[in-house]
Amino acid sequence: MHMRFFIPNATGILLLCVTATVFTPGVQADLLTDGFDNPGAPPDAHRVWDNQGYIDNGWYATTGFGSPNSPSLWDITTTAGGRLENPANTDPTGNGSQYTESETPVWQWWTNPVAGNSTAIQLSLSFDYGTGTGDSLTAHLWAVQTGGASGTQSFITNNQGWSNGNSGQNQTSSSAGYTPYNLFDGSNAPSNSSVSGALTGAGSFSQTFNLSTLGIPGVSTLGDIDTFFIAFAANETGGGTTWVDNLTVAIPEPSSSLFMVFGGLVLWCVRKRR
Repeated sequence: MHMRFFIPNATGILLLCVTATVFTPGVQADLLTDGFDNPGAPPDAHRVWDNQGYIDNGWYATTGFGSPNSPSLWDITTTAGGRLENPANTDPTGNGSQYTESETPVWQWWTNPVAGNSTAIQLSLSFDYGTGTGDSLTAHLWAVQTGGASGTQSFITNNQGWSNGNSGQNQTSSSAGYTPYNLFDGSNAPSNSSVSGALTGAGSFSQTFNLSTLGIPGVSTLGDIDTFFIAFAANETGGGTTWVDNLTVAIPEPSSSLFMVFGGLVLWCVRKRR
C-alpha cells in the first residue's frame, strides 16, 4: 500500500510531497519458549547427528567423552518452579579439563515455525541464568540450512569433544547437507563463538539479531531460515550450579512508539487532504 504525504513548513507553505511504502511487519510470534516446568532428564546423545531424528524432539544433553561415555549432568529440575540445571564440575572419565563432563552442552534443534511465511528481519533471544562462583555460561544460536553441499561427517556439531563451555562446529556442512551459520556473526562452521559471551553471576540476557546484515547465503528475512539450533554450555572452574530459565526465541514486537508516530502522521495527512 502507498500513501502520499504532504509536509508543510512552519509557515504552512507546502514544501515536499513524498511517496512512502507502508510496511506491515510480521505478527509477533514465539519461535521457541520454555519455562522448564516439566522436570526430567534430557536424553543423552553422543553427537548431533543429522540422521538420528533429533529435529523437533526437544532437549538433548551431550555425553561426556570417554569409554564408556559418561552421562550428561544437565537436567530439568523443580528448583524455583523449574529450571534447566547443571549442578557440578566432575570429570569421572579422567580425561582432563578438555572433556569435563559438565562442560558438554545441552541443546535443541527445531524447524523454523515461520519458514517461508515471515518477512521480519529481526530475531530476539532472551533467558534468565545463574552460575556458580568462578563459572560461566555461554549460549549458542545457529541457523541450520538444508540442501547444502555434502560434508564429510554425519553430524552438525561434535559437542562431545568440545571444551571450556562451548558448542562448536569445525566443518562447514554435514553429510546430509545441513549447513550451520552462527547468528552472532553469520559465520559458517560456527566454532566456539557464542551469541552471549561468557555470562557470570546471575541475571537476564537479551539480544536482538538483524538477519539482513549477517550475510548468510539465501537468508535476508526470518522466513528464509530452515531450522534453528540452540545450545547452552557451562565453563566449570569453581563448581556450583549453572542454570537457565524462561527461555524465549521470538520475532520482536514492533516498537509501540513507532506505531504512535506513524499513526499520528497518517491522521494528520488524512485531515490535511480534506
